[in-house]
Amino acid sequence: MAFTDLFHEIDLGTTTSDVALGNMRISGKNISFVKKFTQKGGLLNGAPALQIALINDVDKFIYQADQRVTGMTVAADVGAIYTQLYAAGMTEVVTGQILTLPSSIAELDYDNTKMRVNVIGDAGWFTFDSDSQVTAIEETGDHKWAVPATSFIAFRDSSLTSLTTPEQQAGEQADHFIVWSVEKTQADRDSGSYIQFTGGNKNQGNDCLMNFVKTWSLGITLAGFAKPGQSLCYSLFNSDYNYIGYKNYQSGTRWQYSTSGNATGNYTFYWQTYREVQDGDRLLIVNDASGQGSPAVSIYIGRPGFAPHLVVYDSNSHSSITGGQGPNETFSIGQGNDQPYNYTSSFMNWPIYSGLNNFIALSEYGPSNKGLLTELERTEYFECNATAFTSLSFYNDLFAYAELGADTYPNVVDAKGNLTGGEFHNGSATDFRNIKPVG
Repeated sequence: MAFTDLFHEIDLGTTTSDVALGNMRISGKNISFVKKFTQKGGLLNGAPALQIALINDVDKFIYQADQRVTGMTVAADVGAIYTQLYAAGMTEVVTGQILTLPSSIAELDYDNTKMRVNVIGDAGWFTFDSDSQVTAIEETGDHKWAVPATSFIAFRDSSLTSLTTPEQQAGEQADHFIVWSVEKTQADRDSGSYIQFTGGNKNQGNDCLMNFVKTWSLGITLAGFAKPGQSLCYSLFNSDYNYIGYKNYQSGTRWQYSTSGNATGNYTFYWQTYREVQDGDRLLIVNDASGQGSPAVSIYIGRPGFAPHLVVYDSNSHSSITGGQGPNETFSIGQGNDQPYNYTSSFMNWPIYSGLNNFIALSEYGPSNKGLLTELERTEYFECNATAFTSLSFYNDLFAYAELGADTYPNVVDAKGNLTGGEFHNGSATDFRNIKPVG
């Protein structure tokens, strides 16, 4: 399981007289960063110390000592606690000094001489400056570090990768993924990063995917997720002006179907859930038109290796948007639309610094005319961990499968051969990433 899914037991050790110093148990999702430092002044001047910064509570400060100290939390070895949290899945920013998580990063600003990292919680910004006067990374002030000028670019690029890559998810997903690196400009759907297949989304004139009155299923895995704010809706899938997206909303997630921007109509329907989208999630969106009446929508979310949660089920409410829809030959992943930002029906492209992989699609016009997974197949899809997707029992029934990031940039190839002309737009070769194993 991911670091944020667990409570982490910290054993403070024992005193020199073999008296237990106690334990603490901290939720991984509440940890913002961990910093190892040397105490300056006071009773334990010069002692190694550890700050565990918490998002929803007062930070924990632990000082290394061989006896209890009134009013202070002490441990026999703070270095061992640091190593424990690193081994559990935290990302190391400065060797031996700072740990954090991709999910704890709100923003990264950088150029060729400076990098600023905004960490969720009360910590604020960490600043790293290129400095020709130092030969190793040195802390120069509160949350400020000097980095040797000769190695700054390598340090910056390594940090950008590690802080936006779910390293703790290694083995749970494919070996590759694609990171969205360019945010679209207002009212220009083609300006930001996105994947588009230019053909294949029709079979003998029938819309295969993203037609809201047909049967299809779309699945994908979040390989790194930089959680955005609540003000905008972000596109996950679209065909022309038919969109599916989400927004963070009131401590949950609002899932949204829309035909926004279509010349024949501008309709939107959404579902509010209280399960937030998280780094490492696997998603499955199902549009089932096989029954009588309006199509039913189901949205499942789960962690790779575990059974999914049904977060949305609606048997007919989105029927109001079907009159204005207009899918076409194209199929896109993470492409925004051309509505201004302040429109209710506007979609941004997928959040920058966030990655996706293992895209699957089923369609009633695909192999075996199968647009839905059975319950057993759905469980297999979510519980698939180390097994290659090509080995899944329903692989031959898929309409499309793309690992994402495994091909030569900018190509994105549908291994099933139905979606054609796949390409990642407005990015660079460095956006095609390998997942780095831990250990």
